[in-house]
Amino acid sequence: MLEAALGHLEDLRKDDSPAFAGLYDDLAQHYKHRLASVESHNPDHDNVTADNYRRYLDLSRALLEVERQTALRLRDEGRVTDELLREMEHELDLNETRLMAAAKGE
Repeated sequence: MLEAALGHLEDLRKDDSPAFAGLYDDLAQHYKHRLASVESHNPDHDNVTADNYRRYLDLSRALLEVERQTALRLRDEGRVTDELLREMEHELDLNETRLMAAAKGE
């Protein structure tokens, strides 16, 4: 399933503007990390990839915390409204839930 998504992503990239290369790279990396998680359950699989995926999850959680603290600081400084803070926190909560689900699936 993940390999099919990666293949389709590469097919889409061929027909799209080079201006979107960074977007395709980010999406491909996301799917490669998910694939590494699935493959880490295979005893014959190289643990380096699984270790990379675990580190990716740890770093992602740490960065979400930095984002959360920064959003609060910006609100406290009056640079963003309470409404915008709630929207940012909602997005951060969704990303944190995704990371927690991914960590449980390791």
